[in-house]
Amino acid sequence: MRPLLFLIFLFALTLSSSGPAAADNLPTVRLLISNPAPYVGEEVIVTLEVRTTPRPQSAIIPIWPNLDSSASAELPTPPARLEEDQAVLVQIMQRAVRPLRSGRLPLSRAGVSIAGTTYHAQPVELRVLPLPERGRPDNFAGAIGQVTMQLQAEGRGSREIQIVLSGPAALETFPAPQAKVGANERLILLHDATVGIAPQERTRTLRYLYLPGGNDRGRLVFRLPVFDPLAHKYVVLNAGIEHIPTWLVHSALLFFTLLVLYLLVRSYRKSRTPRTVEEALERIIGRPPAQLCRDEIFEILRQHRADRQLLTSLASHWQSCDAQLFAPEALRAGELTAEEKRNSQRLLLQLIRITSWLRWLLTAMEKTIKDQLRARMAKLPF
Repeated sequence: MRPLLFLIFLFALTLSSSGPAAADNLPTVRLLISNPAPYVGEEVIVTLEVRTTPRPQSAIIPIWPNLDSSASAELPTPPARLEEDQAVLVQIMQRAVRPLRSGRLPLSRAGVSIAGTTYHAQPVELRVLPLPERGRPDNFAGAIGQVTMQLQAEGRGSREIQIVLSGPAALETFPAPQAKVGANERLILLHDATVGIAPQERTRTLRYLYLPGGNDRGRLVFRLPVFDPLAHKYVVLNAGIEHIPTWLVHSALLFFTLLVLYLLVRSYRKSRTPRTVEEALERIIGRPPAQLCRDEIFEILRQHRADRQLLTSLASHWQSCDAQLFAPEALRAGELTAEEKRNSQRLLLQLIRITSWLRWLLTAMEKTIKDQLRARMAKLPF
């Protein structure tokens, strides 16, 4: 019986001695910073972490360090949580701090006040870096962070547009993006709002009334110089209305015109000027003249408004050809008199003039288009 009573006494003594020791360690306070070496103007989250018993004696009042050389804003307090088998209550209080000058910034005398008693945290120090001078763009106004910028400006004519900035940065402190409008255009700011809180990603939306005039899409361009602290360099965000440059349109028209001229010249070179009367007749009637009788050829020429002189010259030409064919003893084969040669040349010119330059141009274009279509059809996989 005595051994059992001794064990019970020893267990009770252990419980009574461990409870006050654990209670003596609470509350405790820690000062935490999200980035010990920020750039000037870069957002840093300063956190007071307080550990107390599950039922603290009274309200916890934060005591923040000296932040005179910084811009700060208090953040919403997240819900408390229980740790270590629900024996410790952890509460967090935060502020978003932006250092305004470079150098060492000590964060001391921070802590909490509970029931009139102050509990201090170990001091920490920020080593604030100056923004580099190298690569700084013109009109840089202190926008720091990883940010994206998009322009939503669909439609034409007078309309409402908006610029959207997104990223884990203090977007509400950024200057408005610089707008460049075209001649006789207007841009009126309607609304500027930021959604989200630190340290999460935020979205800033700027709505404008845009008056480009007429039914034009406009030539609006936005520009925002930003310093990226992770990449350690400056970037310039650009967003604008996409449009086809005038020089590109003129270049495309010039290229198309040159292509048409090239195809016409190529077609003309393939269909060169006739050199004989038979070639000229074939060009006019669309088939070799030997396939038709001479009366049919005369009728076709009359339909092409050939005059009486041309028909007479053609009859004389055929008479000379018949004489050469059926009376070879008069002249050697292929030989013509000088007068007959001159008459043949005059007849050839008259036949060429029947088809005007406009008709030749249209025929050449039609032939070129047909050739291109045949070539494309030949490449199709069927």
